[in-house]
Amino acid sequence: MEEIPAADSSKELLDALMRLPVRYRSVLHLYYYEGYSQKEISALLRIPEGTVNSRMSAARKKLRKNLEEDWDDE
Repeated sequence: MEEIPAADSSKELLDALMRLPVRYRSVLHLYYYEGYSQKEISALLRIPEGTVNSRMSAARKKLRKNLEEDWDDE
């Protein structure tokens, strides 16, 4: 299997992330790119911490599906 250069894979990841609905994209962005904890995200977005956790879980699944679809298209 051919290895993807880091810059390409980062762009693909960001593209897949940007296709997510805002409710999912925002929690992943705040957690992975901005470095906020789930508790901090909860306070920032004014939603329960459990909601942050469930959105992150759902967002990861959707992101994984988007990335798999991108790979299948190539």
